[in-house]
Amino acid sequence: ELEEEDDLLAAFGSEELHMDYAHSISLGYFKERYYLLFVVGKRNFMWATPTTTRMEPEELLRNFLSVSNLKIGKIRTDNEFTASAKFTAFCKKLGMVLCPSASYTHTMQARAEGAVRICKEHVRCLLKASNAPARFWPFALLHFCRTYNYWPGANSPPPWELMKNSNFTFKIERDLHAFGCYMVAKLHSDHPLVMENKTHADRGLEGAFLGWHDTTPTCFMYSFRLQRILRVQDAVFEHDEDYPFLLYASDTDYNSLRVDLGYSRVI
Repeated sequence: ELEEEDDLLAAFGSEELHMDYAHSISLGYFKERYYLLFVVGKRNFMWATPTTTRMEPEELLRNFLSVSNLKIGKIRTDNEFTASAKFTAFCKKLGMVLCPSASYTHTMQARAEGAVRICKEHVRCLLKASNAPARFWPFALLHFCRTYNYWPGANSPPPWELMKNSNFTFKIERDLHAFGCYMVAKLHSDHPLVMENKTHADRGLEGAFLGWHDTTPTCFMYSFRLQRILRVQDAVFEHDEDYPFLLYASDTDYNSLRVDLGYSRVI
């Protein structure tokens, strides 16, 4: 199987990229209003980049190409992108041919438009199941894209298996935790959040899981005690069947999730 995947990777060469902007369901945690969705044709790899503006698609594309390490020969998009001189110049510089279609034509831009629909449906489900605030949609979106890329095609391996040469970090046994589930981040003894002279106190910070970072083995967590999103490492998922947002709103007073959920000491 590995030899077949290597043969597929070698056969790809220059590829086709489908991309399109989509409106968000609400204002994001960092004021995001839109996201730019990418679908790589042959690999069926899907990724998204939340953004506050639609004015600089070339920068979002540049970041995606630098992380994915893909060689793109053709870009299918609607004519909104061809109106940007910077974007067309960027594509020409990298030797990428633009293939525009009329805006909002779902049949001509079916790959990207279909992916947008799939993303919106699943993001709503993730937010509904976890009871997370709607402003956390950018994290739910990226978590869904990561999960989607583990789904095999009818006659092809999962997209992640075809992204071995990328700078993305992925590992199925690590990645597949429910969005918004309970987690604990282990803190080192010299961490500023570890209180001095409290050697028997917990060295773990509790919160709700919001997904993994794209290029490092760290994850995002909402801390109810600190009332903010943190990027943490050494995550522990002892009770990932529970959803803290069902117990607390993100702006309520916090005491201890573990006590309120009936857990024993784990850290």
